[in-house]
Amino acid sequence: MKKAFLFVALLIIGGCSSTRDISNVDISESDLLAGERLLKIQIVAPGIKAEGSGSWISNDLVITASHLFSDMPLDSIVRVGNGRHWLSAKVVAGNDPATLDLVVLRVIGDESVASPLKTLIPVCSKPVKPGEMVSVSSALPKGTTYTYGSPNFAVQADSERRESTEFLTGFYDKGTSGGPVYQVPGGCLAGVISLGIKRKNGASDIYATKFVTAHEIKRFLDDNKITY
Repeated sequence: MKKAFLFVALLIIGGCSSTRDISNVDISESDLLAGERLLKIQIVAPGIKAEGSGSWISNDLVITASHLFSDMPLDSIVRVGNGRHWLSAKVVAGNDPATLDLVVLRVIGDESVASPLKTLIPVCSKPVKPGEMVSVSSALPKGTTYTYGSPNFAVQADSERRESTEFLTGFYDKGTSGGPVYQVPGGCLAGVISLGIKRKNGASDIYATKFVTAHEIKRFLDDNKITY
């Protein structure tokens, strides 16, 4: 069976101009909202299955990592769910994970798994800084954990010398791939989990997890006309 990335930009989606303001919620409410938005992702073909995490970003759109689709047949079934109920989904837009590890899906079907969102989720306007606390939601295993922006891997500085990072100190199971990273407190979308990595540091190994940043998510949504 011929294999390739499933993602071809099939649709151009128009969005809404407003979002729910969750900037003043406390951490416990942010966790609740994150749990409501969390989804399992499955890409299934005869004899092969890829799984990961994802999250609602609107009333019918889901964001996850495009590397979950790597080496999967073009005729694979894509579905999202909460473990009890599943919905079919199709690719709206996606990138080669070597370039940008993102894909957006549109759900198809009934309301057995309903999004809690009526408009697009707010994407953070500021990057994650080294040492900054964030939350990570995973569907496999299910739960929310807290971690920090990693100072041990590539750190960028903007024109005002403000540092940011695209790595987290937490090292996550493969099932967390595609899961959302949220600002703490505040709850805006700060990133999407990509892949765990390790680097030699003398006799020791340093582990970290790469994530797609809020800036990259915004650019991806804008480039594919998935707008606010």
